[in-house]
Amino acid sequence: MNDLVLDKNNDLQVANGDFVFSESIMQETKLIMQTAAGQWRYNPILGLDMERFVNDETNYDEIKVELKRQLKLDGKRLKTFEIIGDQIKINVERV
Repeated sequence: MNDLVLDKNNDLQVANGDFVFSESIMQETKLIMQTAAGQWRYNPILGLDMERFVNDETNYDEIKVELKRQLKLDGKRLKTFEIIGDQIKINVERV
């Protein structure tokens, strides 16, 4: 599914005077991970709020379980999930 593309500041990306459209599953996943429950009007329980896990005692498995749950709420399935240093590597598909 294609959607409007956001830049790294979450502003609409523009090229040649027009909005940019592209495949959006990873962008949608990133937004779910960044936002907290209550920030999505159409689905008020959607939002992982990854920031709450920073400097927390939460372990890898707890984050993975919660991410799976959040993605399922939005019609997605987590295929792979890895935390390597300060990087998160994921693979997601629509169901």
